Amino acid sequence: MATHLYTYTNPVSPKHIAQACACLQEDGLIAYPSDVNWALTWNPASKKALQKVQQLKPFHPREQSFSLLCNSFALIAKVGYVEQSHYRLLKKILPGPYTILLKKNHEFFKLVKDKRAIVGVRYLNSELVNALIEAFDGPLVTSSLDFEVDLKTPTFGYEVDQTFGHTVDLILDLGEEIYPQHTTVIDCTELAPSLVRQGIGSVEGLL
Repeated sequence: MATHLYTYTNPVSPKHIAQACACLQEDGLIAYPSDVNWALTWNPASKKALQKVQQLKPFHPREQSFSLLCNSFALIAKVGYVEQSHYRLLKKILPGPYTILLKKNHEFFKLVKDKRAIVGVRYLNSELVNALIEAFDGPLVTSSLDFEVDLKTPTFGYEVDQTFGHTVDLILDLGEEIYPQHTTVIDCTELAPSLVRQGIGSVEGLL
């Protein structure tokens, strides 16, 4: 069963962050509150954690990479190639509810053995998540905790525990309800950024 941590921010708990980091290093799968929904995160180098996610989400297209969580523009540049002209856009919208598609940085992806050419990047406005990335000292993989119609998408941490506590290893819970929404997806693999999916992040006057 999952360890269910009721945690907090302002400031974050160093003890809980250390516990979460240990879980990631031990091939664990963490459920956490993102800025748009409940989500999963794991160590990008962990094949065991990836297998757990694939069992949870067998409908996820194998040709589609999971997104990476970053907590700075420097870390984004480590995992993907950002054109100079794109930085102006990204600095206006990040951190925020956006997924940015980039051409991957091959040097980084040699470490995680992913041959796909494009990576999705998220930079959340979340003190909890950004502290976890800082402590882990690198990007984390993420995927929304949303499922096909036969399973209700959770809004509270206790619902995550009831439904998925036997599959995930740790639940980070701020005690808040999160109504599931979608990020806005922007393709920055070409010189001219383009809108792939309109979510809750506004693009008015940006593209």
